[in-house]
Amino acid sequence: MDEYQPMPRKARWVGRSDHVWDELTEWASTLAPEKWMVLGAAAAIALAATLFISSPALRRMARRWQLRKRVRSLGDELIENAHIPDGMGGSLRIDYLVRGEQGITVVTLRHYPGVIFAAENMELWVQMLGTGSHKFPNPLPGLRVQVAAVRALIPDVPVQGVLLFTHGSEFPKGKPAEVMTLEELGGHRRARREPGSWPELEHGWERLRLQNH
Repeated sequence: MDEYQPMPRKARWVGRSDHVWDELTEWASTLAPEKWMVLGAAAAIALAATLFISSPALRRMARRWQLRKRVRSLGDELIENAHIPDGMGGSLRIDYLVRGEQGITVVTLRHYPGVIFAAENMELWVQMLGTGSHKFPNPLPGLRVQVAAVRALIPDVPVQGVLLFTHGSEFPKGKPAEVMTLEELGGHRRARREPGSWPELEHGWERLRLQNH
């Protein structure tokens, strides 16, 4: 009688994998088309989630999309990364211009997480983050310069400014009227306005669009 020779390890693994593959193939052949669609959708979602978790670029893109969506709630149309003449031969960069039922809103972003101590007449505002603190210049004068530049370009349209803090900032001692947080914007509902109901606004917005085309 021939002596028993055990199957080599690699051969045993291949044999098992072939058996498993046969079972999977047989099981797959019994699935209805609807179940294949569900499995395909689940696989696509799992792949997208994996890519999102592993990709900083995709996470930044998602945050930017969410920010843009919140800013858009201030009106019905926006221009991102706008450039407006400063009246001295140069230009000012503005994070967002938003067209709404009250006119044009200039939105300037500030990325300061933590607790913020701010007031209209404070030259330096203070950010408290953990046990440390950081002082930064009062950004309201810069915002007002941007608002003035937009008003000079479209004098027949009301223009207001918003200083938007984006990273969960808190203002325990209050804040100036022009300051908003991203959480506050989350409660806004986008205003709807009938086209042609405000010709000056339409003309002013078109001029801003052409300026940034």
